[in-house]
Amino acid sequence: MQVGVTAGVPVTSPILDRQTSNRFGFSRVDSAARRYTLGPSLEFPIAGPLTIETGFLYKRFGFDSNSRGGQFISGPYTEIVSSTTGNAWEFPLLAKSRLRLTSRTHITLAAGPVLRRITGVRETGKRTSITFFPPPGTRETEPLDTTSPASFDRRTSIGGAIGAGVEFSAGALRLTPGVRLTYWDTERTSSTSSGSRLNRTQFDALLNIAYAQNDAAPAALPRAPGSFEFGLLAGVPLLNTYERTERDFIILVPNTFDAPTRRFAAGAYVTWHFHPRYSLEGSFLTRRFGHSEFTYYAQQTSVSIVRGYAWDAPLMMKVRMAPLVFGLGPAIRRASQAEWLVGTTQAPLFEIPWSVPNRTTFGIAASGGVEFAFGRMRLRPELRFSWYGRPLYEFSGIRTRQDSLLFVLALGADTK
Repeated sequence: MQVGVTAGVPVTSPILDRQTSNRFGFSRVDSAARRYTLGPSLEFPIAGPLTIETGFLYKRFGFDSNSRGGQFISGPYTEIVSSTTGNAWEFPLLAKSRLRLTSRTHITLAAGPVLRRITGVRETGKRTSITFFPPPGTRETEPLDTTSPASFDRRTSIGGAIGAGVEFSAGALRLTPGVRLTYWDTERTSSTSSGSRLNRTQFDALLNIAYAQNDAAPAALPRAPGSFEFGLLAGVPLLNTYERTERDFIILVPNTFDAPTRRFAAGAYVTWHFHPRYSLEGSFLTRRFGHSEFTYYAQQTSVSIVRGYAWDAPLMMKVRMAPLVFGLGPAIRRASQAEWLVGTTQAPLFEIPWSVPNRTTFGIAASGGVEFAFGRMRLRPELRFSWYGRPLYEFSGIRTRQDSLLFVLALGADTK
């Protein structure tokens, strides 16, 4: 049995920053970063390298919101400016296994369900009601201070987590730096359509310090001679890079989108074979994204073009059951060379300074395929599915997809 403490840094924000608007007003949420998490851990042996890890992690969160809405004529028009804080308690129950590197160094892999409970929610600020008719109108402001905001009445979530790390042993002391990716069942914080949104994809960098009941090295799978594999990837996206959404306001003129499917992706990979059946693969795939929007007026047609490159970089643990190969692990998506061009069909386009709102987003990737060996050469056709916590950007009527499915062909060579 091991008893310890886990401390870490949340890489992703618990609250989604977002801004929405419609004919009757707008709403904006800005999260305040709380870059720490802390809690105890307890680990029980089950059989051989398999153990059960539990405990809890505490996180503090906070965000500011500003919303305005209502009817100008019939009134009232309401403005709410508030700050919300609270506590998040996460209770994981993870199955954990060790892969031996040396007598005192192991790779740890963990997966299992997680329960999250939100407590101590408090919203403070002010609410202002404004009427414009009949003139001169009225303006009334009242303080806002509540521990039961209607936008935060859903406080329990269930998720799934996967984690990986490297464990170093020194006598009875265990030091394990690692990462954990958690995906929650929903982003909603309210039983109504209003309210803030919790980030469904959570990525944490963690450090666990534990004391073992005895100073014997943990049981682990036997060590295997290591080898590396290097290769190239070519992919065919099977899903479009975009999806249409409902507009949040009424368009008074005809408007169309052109969002072509990008049917090509390319990249490279490196694989570390640390066990006859297990390996760790890091890779990247890049493809273009972009769409065009045309708005038709009586005298001219306006054009808006967004384009750039999306880089998907998963880190997957792969299991071989010859000839089948399966992989699972966290992933990161990064946008680069993003441009936003506007103009008309009668004049040259010009670029507007613009940065992709969610230039970096985290997710999870899974793959399955068949591997063929020809000496040191490896040929592996596979399907790869990825899901990310946020779209790269979202315009009114269209946004980038958060999921992707590709047919990927890997061609590489083993060093042994």
